[in-house]
Amino acid sequence: MKSDRGDEAMWRHATWATDFSELSEAALEFLIPLLKRFGTKLALVHCVPNIATAYTSGELLEPLPADIPVMMNAVMRRMKEEAMEKLKAKADELKLAGIDAEPFVLEGDAHHAIIEFSRSHDTDLIVVGTKGESGIRGWFVGSTTARIVQASDRPVLSISKPSKPTYERILVPTDLSEASSSALSYAVLLAKEIGASVFVLHVMELLEAISERETLGKLEAMVKAKLQAMAEAANGLRDRMHCHALKRHHAAEGIIEFTDENEISLIVMTTHGRTGLSRFLWGSVAERIVRECGAPVIVGRAKAFELAVSRAKTQRG
Repeated sequence: MKSDRGDEAMWRHATWATDFSELSEAALEFLIPLLKRFGTKLALVHCVPNIATAYTSGELLEPLPADIPVMMNAVMRRMKEEAMEKLKAKADELKLAGIDAEPFVLEGDAHHAIIEFSRSHDTDLIVVGTKGESGIRGWFVGSTTARIVQASDRPVLSISKPSKPTYERILVPTDLSEASSSALSYAVLLAKEIGASVFVLHVMELLEAISERETLGKLEAMVKAKLQAMAEAANGLRDRMHCHALKRHHAAEGIIEFTDENEISLIVMTTHGRTGLSRFLWGSVAERIVRECGAPVIVGRAKAFELAVSRAKTQRG
């Protein structure tokens, strides 16, 4: 894994938000070689829900018998202690592997707590799994990961299945909007650090049924020209930058197919883009990619990528 920029690192601080599930562990395992390569300081974070507050806020069940809050607080204290023990063990394991890791146990609503933690600790990247354990410990069940992505001003790496730590091919799906250009700039910076190639992909949705080949050919040529212009504007990688356009009924279908067929190592994409046929909304394309794609995904709002690129360039002076 070769860097074009010497020892400069894009991720100085990262936050691994874990519920101790298999996918949380898989997300960390995927990143470990890069964390070591960059010398990234890693915060190990678990959030324990405030059980008492959940039932007493807004006077839902007030007044509660005095013994119930006492019991709930005792349960929370035990959960925090158990979580810290696990995090300390993981931190010791990572330190032996050469990674500067520190454990933290948070309390409250998971996505709010993690986002506030990432801001206060100057995090460059949040790392999560897409699904967690069931029950009260499994705070990734439902939409916690989605809420983190939607509200965070930092990029979020998530993983839907264990993935071999390879980084040779980065895919940036784009709807040709300025919003998706920010993800491309981020991917290019990362690729320059680790010697990866970048594939820029636009899926031309709902065009398979169009029989007018000449008109469709003109549109496809315009799309490829736009992709090339975006690649050049992102200060590309010469022979390591590749532009592609596919015609598929759904954008997510094309992205997943391209990822599988081209052995993509990592996907970088925004959650929102332009309106119209190829809208990258969390509830549609981006959500499906995060949940179903075989490759890990770094996803975020355009502003999250813009901030990350700005921070990386400032660091380099």
